[in-house]
Amino acid sequence: MATLNRVCLHIAGSEYTLTTDEPEEYVQKLAQDINDRIESALAGNDRMSVMMATVLASLELADEANKAADSADNLRGQIQGYLEENGKTRMELDAVRRELDRVRRENDSLRARCGMNNGSYDY
Repeated sequence: MATLNRVCLHIAGSEYTLTTDEPEEYVQKLAQDINDRIESALAGNDRMSVMMATVLASLELADEANKAADSADNLRGQIQGYLEENGKTRMELDAVRRELDRVRRENDSLRARCGMNNGSYDY
C-alpha cells in the first residue's frame, strides 16, 4: 500500500489541502504549473477574472493531455505495426534459412553422387 502524503497547495490565491500518494515535490510542481498558466492569462488583461484565467488554464491542460494521449496512441499503433512487420520478417528469414538448408543438403547429395564431397562451401 502506498504512503499517503498530505500536501498544502496555493493556487490562484487560494489554499488547498490534498491527500495523495504522489510525492509532495511533484504535486507542488503541478500547482506551480497551474499558477504560472493562470498568471500568464491574467498578465496584461484587466478584464480577465481569476475564474476565467483558471478556466483557460484548465482548457490548456486538457488540450495538452488530449494531444499527448493521441500522440501516445499513434506511437503505440506505429510500434504495433513495427512488431508485426518484424514478425513477418522473422518468418521470412526462417523460410530462407530452411530453403538454404535444403539447398545445402541437395548440393551435398549431388557432390556425393559426383564424388566431389569436400565439405566446404565457397560463398
